[in-house]
Amino acid sequence: MPIVCEGKHYYYVGIAPSMKFWHARSGTIQVLSIDDQLFEDELCSTDQYDGAHNMCICQSLSTAGEIYAVGGIKKGGKGGIALYRLDLLERRWVISTRLVYPSHPGGIERRSAACFLGNTGMQLDGLSCLTKFRGEWFLFARSNIGADGRRYVQVCKGPNLDSLGPFQLVHINHYDVSNDVYVFHTYDLGDVMLAITPVSIGKGGGIYACTSTDGISFSRLLLLMPCESHAGRTSHMPIYGLEIKGEELRFYIQENIASRVKTTEPEIIRAYEMKRSDVLELR
Repeated sequence: MPIVCEGKHYYYVGIAPSMKFWHARSGTIQVLSIDDQLFEDELCSTDQYDGAHNMCICQSLSTAGEIYAVGGIKKGGKGGIALYRLDLLERRWVISTRLVYPSHPGGIERRSAACFLGNTGMQLDGLSCLTKFRGEWFLFARSNIGADGRRYVQVCKGPNLDSLGPFQLVHINHYDVSNDVYVFHTYDLGDVMLAITPVSIGKGGGIYACTSTDGISFSRLLLLMPCESHAGRTSHMPIYGLEIKGEELRFYIQENIASRVKTTEPEIIRAYEMKRSDVLELR
């Protein structure tokens, strides 16, 4: 289920500076509230290390009273990925726990300009995702597997957040690694872990789904919604947060993001629905 706090359903959007509910340039991060298709702005300042532009809500930790998210650490934080908590009284994100450093074991960083804020380790500059599955924590992060910055996903796992093991690349059945996988949005469905991911394939691609029983090896990709791509970026991006109602699964897609590709189509947010059986049969 999405995060419910003060009677609202919370999702986080941190992709498109041009959209009215995302103001990265003003030094603030906004939480997008979704209630019966009504979108409201909730401003949250991010004065500690300026927060992160690439945060993702953690459904596995968040409750009715507290909202947690994972994202990069900037400025004086020396890089890496942290767990943030949304202070509802102060209306700002604060760092709760540092999860990994740029030098975390096993990480792959082959981008030719691999120098982030003076550090020489991983940039970890893409969207990350933290999910608890079968008693273990899984942190999915961007891996630049090519000198050109080609994107893929790496994962580290552990029984506790302070003991995450080494990174390793995820495996996707029948996947061509010459394409770009931008991020994994992962969810615990009980029997399997579901991943929703934008994949750039040449000038095309789309939003895909795949599943895993161990959080490392994933099934073939199932195309949910096609879209255009430019320079390894898809014009559509999924918004993190999954509604589960029996056999019905629903999440939201941010479409036609002008800051990612050149498009004349209007930027909109659309609900996508599918059945649990659609993904449980993936191999």
